Amino acid sequence: MIPWITLIILGLLVGYLVSETVGTKLTEGFGTSLASSDDDSGWTRDMRYTGTYANVQGLGVAGDFCRAVYKKEKDSLRIRCSLAGRGGILESPTVGSGFRLSRDDYWKTVTDSGKNDYCRILKDPDTEKWIATCAITGKGIGPREARDPTPPPYIKSLLAAYKDCIAWYRWRDDSDDYTKTMMLAPEGFPQFPTDLNPVKTRGLQLNRWPQASQDAGMPAPRIQDSVTWGEPETLQLSNPSRIKAISMWVWLDTLDGRIFESSNNGADLVFLGVDTVTVPLNPMPISQPQAIEVRPDHYLAQKKPVEPEKCIPGQEKASSFIFEIWDKEQRLLSMRAPAKQHEWQHVVLTTTDSTSFWPTWTLWVNGTLITKKEGRSIPALSLANNVIGKNMRGCIQDFRVYTRPITEVKETMAFSQSFLHPLP
Repeated sequence: MIPWITLIILGLLVGYLVSETVGTKLTEGFGTSLASSDDDSGWTRDMRYTGTYANVQGLGVAGDFCRAVYKKEKDSLRIRCSLAGRGGILESPTVGSGFRLSRDDYWKTVTDSGKNDYCRILKDPDTEKWIATCAITGKGIGPREARDPTPPPYIKSLLAAYKDCIAWYRWRDDSDDYTKTMMLAPEGFPQFPTDLNPVKTRGLQLNRWPQASQDAGMPAPRIQDSVTWGEPETLQLSNPSRIKAISMWVWLDTLDGRIFESSNNGADLVFLGVDTVTVPLNPMPISQPQAIEVRPDHYLAQKKPVEPEKCIPGQEKASSFIFEIWDKEQRLLSMRAPAKQHEWQHVVLTTTDSTSFWPTWTLWVNGTLITKKEGRSIPALSLANNVIGKNMRGCIQDFRVYTRPITEVKETMAFSQSFLHPLP
């Protein structure tokens, strides 16, 4: 047996080591690295950003607890570290004074000081390119910045995903565009995910009629939810011919509606939808010449929605995704791929050429190439009516728009696959 005096000495030694490596008191009032409540001084931790023990004192031990906090106004948001051993605080400037944070953040030493620096993915205002840049730790965290030339592998893969991306709605735990290029205007009552850093997410939910509601005999709710999106102030998409790829995860409660649609009052039109019988489109006879085969105004004028069919588990029906591009009265491209009910499906629409006016488009579902067809770039000078989830019942997650072709289809699919709720 170990003598009791030896146990006491060991206990004191452990207590001393802990006090020297992990802050003796987290002065914002957080008892653990995951705490999120307010403290006596009025600081609140913003759980959207990395909270971790880092080595900002250069002692060779990651014992300083660093996280993002704000007090009352969000403009006061900053990075703040409680220092181990001697106590005290090391912090960054506030976002209100121009300091930039990112959800894609991490701690790493990028100078020869031996201190960890706060690093994150940001857009370079001069080059418009996405880079990993670090706020250097000195007397504070920043404002001096230095680029990280060798970011961690997951940051490197994210930098590749950001390249030429003009809209990235992850819809995992917020409604933000991570490129900070576009904005949203909800219509009806779409549900954005709000649980921070969830293990699983339902994404953006629109006009839901989930299986549990169907089994309980509840009728399908009235169609009212959608999201209008586009550039700030106008909600338009300028120069849509630059769009070369769109990707997203989709869950369909019912086999109808448009996943996204952009148009100019029934003239120019581009959409991804589901071929449906419950909310039928009204095309002209197929025997007509292509120029008048289906006028966009007929496509946009849908019949009154009827009660959709209930889904019987094990007897889910199949339909087709349909992607089309219209130039006024002329259909320039039409592509189809299998669509399933009550199943997450990853859809990628991408050209194979980033410069051609007559590109070849490809349609991928769940990482598999389904259709390949020559077509046209989106011809309009701008698109004024840009809607996500028109007449759709279900969920959308990880919605992205690129001005380059997507070549990394499987990587794009894998990014958020593990976060998808199995039964949303």
